[in-house]
Amino acid sequence: MLGSILIQPQMLARMHGRGVGDEMADEIVAIAHQLMLDPAAAEAVLPAFQAAGQRFADALIARLGPRLPQALTELRGLIEPVTQPIASLATGAPSGPGPASNADLLERLADSLERLAPIAGLLTDAQIRSTLQRASRILTDTLGLSQAGFRADFLVLLGEVRAELRTHPAGASARVKAVREAFACLLSRLERDVYPRFPTLDLDLDRLAGILIRALRETPLPAISGQAECLLGRIEAVLRVLAEIARAAAINTRGGLPHAAVPAASATTRSARGRAGSTSVPPRSEDGQYCWYASWLYARHRQGFKNGFGTGLLQNITPGYPGDEVWLSTDQKCLVLRRATVDDAVLHRADAPFAWHQAPQFAGPASREHFSFGAISPGFLEDWTRATAILQKSAAGFWHAVAMGMGEREYACNIPLWLWNWTDAVARGAGEAPLPSLIVRSLGWGVGSSWLFSSLLPMLTVLGGSFEGVHTKTTAGLGFLQWLTLIGGDALSAYTISGATQGVNDFFLSLFTLINQTGPDGPPAVGDDLRPANWQRADPMIGLVNLAIGFGFRALIPRDDYGLPFDINGGASFGPLYFPWMLLGAPLINAFGNMLGTFIAWAIARNHTPLQLGEKVGLGALFGTLTFIIEFYSQRDGSTDGGRYNPRIDPADTPYPDTRSDFAGYPDKAGSPYHLPYAADTAMYVGQANLGFFSHARWNSFPQVYAYDFAHDFGDEILAIRDGTVVDFFDWIPDNIQPNTTQQNAAYDASKLVMAAGGNWRNWLTGWNFIVVRHDTRIDTQDRDQGGTPVSTYAVYGHGATAGVRDLWQSLYGKTPLQIIGTRVRRGNPLMRAGSTGVSFHNHLHLHVVPGPDPATTPGTGPLPIVEENDLGNYTLPFVFADAPGDGVLTNLRWYRSRNTRSTGLPP
Repeated sequence: MLGSILIQPQMLARMHGRGVGDEMADEIVAIAHQLMLDPAAAEAVLPAFQAAGQRFADALIARLGPRLPQALTELRGLIEPVTQPIASLATGAPSGPGPASNADLLERLADSLERLAPIAGLLTDAQIRSTLQRASRILTDTLGLSQAGFRADFLVLLGEVRAELRTHPAGASARVKAVREAFACLLSRLERDVYPRFPTLDLDLDRLAGILIRALRETPLPAISGQAECLLGRIEAVLRVLAEIARAAAINTRGGLPHAAVPAASATTRSARGRAGSTSVPPRSEDGQYCWYASWLYARHRQGFKNGFGTGLLQNITPGYPGDEVWLSTDQKCLVLRRATVDDAVLHRADAPFAWHQAPQFAGPASREHFSFGAISPGFLEDWTRATAILQKSAAGFWHAVAMGMGEREYACNIPLWLWNWTDAVARGAGEAPLPSLIVRSLGWGVGSSWLFSSLLPMLTVLGGSFEGVHTKTTAGLGFLQWLTLIGGDALSAYTISGATQGVNDFFLSLFTLINQTGPDGPPAVGDDLRPANWQRADPMIGLVNLAIGFGFRALIPRDDYGLPFDINGGASFGPLYFPWMLLGAPLINAFGNMLGTFIAWAIARNHTPLQLGEKVGLGALFGTLTFIIEFYSQRDGSTDGGRYNPRIDPADTPYPDTRSDFAGYPDKAGSPYHLPYAADTAMYVGQANLGFFSHARWNSFPQVYAYDFAHDFGDEILAIRDGTVVDFFDWIPDNIQPNTTQQNAAYDASKLVMAAGGNWRNWLTGWNFIVVRHDTRIDTQDRDQGGTPVSTYAVYGHGATAGVRDLWQSLYGKTPLQIIGTRVRRGNPLMRAGSTGVSFHNHLHLHVVPGPDPATTPGTGPLPIVEENDLGNYTLPFVFADAPGDGVLTNLRWYRSRNTRSTGLPP
């Protein structure tokens, strides 16, 4: 299905006349086609990136030489203002037995919150600028890195990957060889045709600081910074209330034998046998205690692409995919690793009871698989992991509840996910394990079956909930396409909530685990690497750094390059978004972000591992390309610089003949004359808003940057958003088509019989059904052209149904087609019925406002068009709705409830 959506025939048809992009686009489509036919063939590509990344890392570390330890020391100093307060939560924890109940655990967490207060001071503008300056000095002065140098290094990396791809493994099939060769050819073309055109990024520190500060100001963080102590106090109060609730409920989460009852030496009585002798795995009925921290350590430790590409891919991209779990048996004599995809394994077996952290993997001698505990005790980490696992699900449930309360028609997805997350939180407290694990254990199933509840159930909830608001009056095909926009928004929201709450939890655990790294500061020159494996749990830390670097990179991409580079009229060049930003910039930045994140992880752990750097750089380059579109869309859609952005160049990258300048920004909502284009108390979905990725960008002969797509169903009434006069309309295009020239001529011929007794009544063909309303009274604070100059405005309502204007006006107002143009309307009057004519993905209303001639210069009264298409401006204007929440600017993938009172009384 994904292929049919993204690689639509009409999109392929538009890839013509694009010079260098032609052959590259063909190669990309060919690779995508091969991978869709055989996804497992991609498994032959990953090793090439890994091997090339390793050689890159070895060469980089050799070149850095003695500068690397100094840089790691400076990086440690740079991040200590963040890491030290967090680490103090652990290192300052009371010694002795852990809390006996969830209530005690929440009380202890509340007592520790004040240690986080200093972090808030890092969010000031001055501190942000200072941090960026220090980071820049470390990268440039200490490490000797530069943008030009890293770009050259990245080019070498591409060459290494290409060489690896063309060295086929023994026994490779013809399909595998074809995929590897196709990737190699694409990399060659990138190096030859795209790399020389890749622009130098403007990395001015003041500009970068400004981007970060503006981004932070759009979040609650500045307010949090200014009220840190107050906020922490409130969180502390909430935790204490939760503790009292837990205490009143008398929920005891310490199952089995208390820590104090476990002899310290009992775990070692059969350690050798437990690792190499008796390996029979006890049945699930003997699982007693879920080991929280050990399960987090092992969740992905033995998973990944080494178990096969398909499995590795699912494990890395599927929300809620079950990780491996560690359980201590009911008699506390066997520590078992319950595997999600392969057979379970015994980690340790002993003759006497033992605690999980007394197993050789956590307390034994150096081995190929063991974890160390330095300043942070196993007891604290177990308690922390358990507490934050409960809080994570509580926070996710609360987030869904807030999303449901703040949005319109956001119930079908959010209510079940809210209840599921809170039920899981209760289960984690009362049942001592995640709810999916408890369910499958009670059924005697393996851990892998928990995907039915951790992954499939939420997915089915999103799938089912996405039908809330689906079109029912249109064709099945168009209804399905409209449903895709609904499920896209619901899935993105659910994934964000799940990923963000899980990511915060993983970050803290990753930090604590890296702090606990002990042993040599690097791998041995020869022989097995027997250092503790704490460093392997650095992915959340690396991911956070990479997320920040990627955010900055995407913010630097010009708005002119945002959106699908297809002129919907077939005239755009194919290039700027994909070449070079996606195919070169994204992998380069992802590789750099992973490199910097790895260096920071090394600084925290006081340990370096070239193998880790090679893997992160190599695979980061590959996955940077694969994730670019979604990340770019999520970050930049609707980013109009506060309504100031105005494209200066056309789809062919040629400056417009009329000089253009920025707008003055969105007008003040308080004086807006606009109301939403549907009846009061009705909620409508906005599938695409200003600077929308799919068609509201400059990739159009008419750049519709400031436009909205409202998901009206077929035949729904479209109401006037403002008082004015109808100056033009056309509704003879047949429903549900994008007409070619022949069809446009046929529609025009049909219109002539009605409007001009067979004669001509307009001087141009049209490809959709529409109505245009002139706003007769100019409001200087709202109707602003480029630079803020007052201008007369016209609203264009498009994609109407066949006869959607004529039939509505006849039935509601008793007016014939010849009487429509020149009629005055007031806000709330129905104007047209919605359809899907022209370039339209599904039934909807496309709405935008353009500048045009002053009413005094256009005194016509109809039935001919009062204003011709060429008289109107060929760009859209920023405007806001008085009945929309916030500043009146709508965002994509959200429902909005109208206060536009419907009226069938026309003004005199």
